Amino acid sequence: MENINSQPFNLNKVKASIVQCAKAVGSSEQVLKDSDFDDWQNDYSKSWQVRFIYDLQCLQKAIKLIDDAILQKDLLTVDEALRDAVIRSSSIASTFEYITSDLMHLRHILKNAPITGNSEH
Repeated sequence: MENINSQPFNLNKVKASIVQCAKAVGSSEQVLKDSDFDDWQNDYSKSWQVRFIYDLQCLQKAIKLIDDAILQKDLLTVDEALRDAVIRSSSIASTFEYITSDLMHLRHILKNAPITGNSEH
């Protein structure tokens, strides 16, 4: 399995792209913050990124443990590792829920923005 740290996942680049797109249609980061957009207040901090990568690594370990335990017919270990995998995947999913909320909010802004220029899409 590839090491997760070999290609850093920078959540702040995602946020910067969202802000840049909002500004391109005449909106601002303040508009995003002022809306009832609770997720934005959390920001994609360094601790988020560290936690995200940690959860990915733990998920990898849990899946490997499941594979090994199945070969050894150790159902107790399989059960414990499955429980850990579910917790880690839920934590990872919550990170993407924040990003999805940001993107959905941006989509709402774009739908209400005046159309300027040509679109390639």
